[in-house]
Amino acid sequence: VVDDIDPPETSIALIIEGEVVDETENYTISRETMYSLSSHDAVSGEKIIEYRFDEGNWLTYGGEPFTVPPKTDRIDYRATDYVGNQENFSSLAVQLINVKPTATIHSPSSSSVTIEKDERIYFNGSGADIDGEILEYKWVSDNDGLLSNNYKFNTSSLSAGTHKITFSVKDDEGIWSVEASVTVDVSDNRNLYYLLIVLVIAGAVVCYNIYSNRLFTKDETEEEPDEGDVKNEIPEEEEIPSCPDCNFGIKPGAKFCKNCGCNLSNITDSSREQMECIGCGENISI
Repeated sequence: VVDDIDPPETSIALIIEGEVVDETENYTISRETMYSLSSHDAVSGEKIIEYRFDEGNWLTYGGEPFTVPPKTDRIDYRATDYVGNQENFSSLAVQLINVKPTATIHSPSSSSVTIEKDERIYFNGSGADIDGEILEYKWVSDNDGLLSNNYKFNTSSLSAGTHKITFSVKDDEGIWSVEASVTVDVSDNRNLYYLLIVLVIAGAVVCYNIYSNRLFTKDETEEEPDEGDVKNEIPEEEEIPSCPDCNFGIKPGAKFCKNCGCNLSNITDSSREQMECIGCGENISI
C-alpha cells in the first residue's frame, strides 16, 4: 500500500512560435496563442489534469496545447493523482488582444452603381466580431456626410455627383472596423438640360453680334451724298407771276387777269426775255 497524502503539483506554460515560455504573466495573447499544462506527483503519479475558463466547466487536458476562447479573463487548472489526492486549483489571468470587427456591404451588391437624381437606393450591411459583438453601425457619404446609424436603410436624397459611401461597425470593446465602401454616381439630367439652354442662348448672342457688326460695317462703307448734290437734285420751283392789282396768280403770256380783268399785256410782255433790235433800237420779246 502506497502511503500518498500529497496532491500533484501542476504548472502552465505559454507556447510562442513553438517554444514553451514559463513566464506567462507578462504576455498579451491573441486567439492563436496556445497554452500547455504539466503535472508532477512523486508517489502515485497524476491521474488527470483539468482546466477551465472563467469558472466554466472543467475540461480534461489530454496533452495537446489549447487556445483561449474570446472574452476569457482567467484560466484555472488542477490535477488529481491515482489515490484521489486533488490539488487546489491555480489561476492565471489572461489578456486577449481585441480583434477588430469586420464590415460587409450586401446592397448595393456591386462596388459601383449609377442612379438618377431623386431615385431611391437601398443599402444593407452586416458586421462580425469573433471576440465580441457588434453594437454600432455607420454609413457615411464623402459628399453628404452621415447617412444612417442602422445596418440597413434607403434614401432618395443623395445629392448629384459621385459619392464614396463607407460602412463600418463598432464592437463591444469600442473598436471600429475597417471601412467597406461602395461608389454611387448620382446623375442629374436637369444639369444637361440647363447646359443645353445656356449653349443655345450663347450661340444666339454670338450670331446676333456677328450680324450686327456686319450691318454696322456696311453702313460705314456706304458713301454719304454731298449736300450740294442733294440741293442740285431738288428742282427749283418756277416763279409764278401775279396780277399787280389783286395779286392773283396769272399764267405766263396771259393778256388779262381772270380775277379782276386787269390788262396784263405790259406785264406779260415785260416778263418775257427781251433784246434790243440792232436795226431800229426797239425792245422785242424773245
